[in-house]
Parts: sequence; C-alpha cells; structure tokens
Amino acid sequence: MKPEDDARSVDESAYIASVRRATLWLGFLYWFVEFLISSILWAILGIDPIMSAPGKLLLMSCGMVFSYGIAAAMFGVRHQHIALKIVVGFTTALMAAIANTGVDFLLYLFIVRPDPITPDWTSIGYTLVYSMATFVGWSFFFVALLYSFELRERERRLAITREEALAAQMRALRYQVNPHFLFNTLNSITGLIEEGQPLAATRMVMSLSNFLRTTLELDPLHDVRLADELALQAGYLHIEGERYCDRMRLRMDIDTGLEEALVPSLILQPLISSRPVVSELQSQCR
Repeated sequence: MKPEDDARSVDESAYIASVRRATLWLGFLYWFVEFLISSILWAILGIDPIMSAPGKLLLMSCGMVFSYGIAAAMFGVRHQHIALKIVVGFTTALMAAIANTGVDFLLYLFIVRPDPITPDWTSIGYTLVYSMATFVGWSFFFVALLYSFELRERERRLAITREEALAAQMRALRYQVNPHFLFNTLNSITGLIEEGQPLAATRMVMSLSNFLRTTLELDPLHDVRLADELALQAGYLHIEGERYCDRMRLRMDIDTGLEEALVPSLILQPLISSRPVVSELQSQCR
C-alpha cells in the first residue's frame, strides 16, 4: 500500500470515528428532548409524567436504537444520489416507526395488562404517525450533521491539497527549475579563477549567493510584488550574462502601475530559464 493510501485510510478512519461520536451525542440529545416534550404533553393531557416515566424511557431507548440504525443506513449511502438518500431515509424511518409502534403496544400490554386484549387501532394509528414524524425529523437532523462534517472534511482536504501543491511547486522552482544552472555557474566561477579574473568570479559568487538566499527565503503561500519578482529574475539573468559573455543585454518593458501587482513567487522563473532562452543566449555568444 502506498503512503498516500495509508494517509487516506487514516483520514477516513478519523472521519468515521468523528461522525460516530457526533451521532451518538446527537441521538442522546434528540431523544432526551423528545422525552421532555412528551412528558409535558402527557402532563397537559392529565397523565402523571412521573408514573409514565419508566415506560417512556424504555420506549425512548428503543427509539434511540432505531435512530442509530437509520443513521447507519444513511451513512452507507452518503456518496450516492440525493434521490437514493431520500428513499433510504423515508424507508428506514417508516420501518423504525412500525417497530417503535409495536414496542409501544407491547409496553402497553405489559404495563396495563388489559383483559381482554383489544387493540385500539386509532391510538395505534396516532402512535405510528407520531413515530414516523419523529424518525423523519431525526433523518433530517442526521443529514444536516453529515453534511456539516462532509463540508468541513472537504475544506480540510482542499486546504491540505492546496498547501501541498504550493509547497511542491515551490520546491520544484527552488531546486529543479534549471538543475544545470548551479553546476554551470560553479564551473564558470572556477574557469574565471583559473583565467585570473578574481573580480568577475567574486561578482558571480555574490550574485549566485543573493539569488539562492532570496529564493530560499520566499514563502510559497504569499504573493510578491511584480517589481520584486522582476528584480530577482534580473539577478538570475545577470549570472547568466557573467557565464556566457558581455554581449547579453537585458531590457524590461513594463506598463506603468504593474510593478505593484501581486504575483506568485518565482512565477517567471520557468519562462526565463527555459531552453529556448538559454539557446538564444548561447547563439549570441558564438
């Protein structure tokens, strides 16, 4: 497995763990609020909320388990089309509502113990509709939670990708734009020393030092003024001029006001250090 695959696997595991924790807390909070609301409504209807609390707690606990089942089903289709998500959401909500209504009826039989057992289909219908609304509401809450996590994860990955791309671009411009430039410059310095031209060799060493120091200090995440970028590339061309001959002439035509424009650092380096430019310089020196 590649390192990139390992990193993606770790990120996916962390993402799933975060969603799972948030879902557990959201489910607990959702059903706690549901318990409070139902207790208040039952109290308004004249039912003692204290006496009915144990039965409601059992019912709410089952509802919480059903809610986590809905969440698991919705999470499994999180990358699918929205139509499939709607179908899965309503289908699982309906199944959970039917199961929850069955649990409610069983609790009624266990607590009230009616004799004979005569199902009240009106109450069962009300319970089914109420349960359906409750689970559909949970589905909407979970979709909103999942969307917020996906949005944050997408922004995080986009930021990481952009930062890695900028860093890679910067490394390439710093060290790999013209790999022969440094070696040829050092050879030229050696040749000037052997020819007894220490002043020219010193100028080339200073120019090379300034150019390398400037490129290494650049921040790939911040733009630079066009004037600064041109000054840096002028230093590069000055080194090239020292290498080849004194027939090289540098002229820059810049419209007024463009010097303050912000551009990515070293954006002109690939153009200036391209082979056609070097070939033209070499042909002028022959």
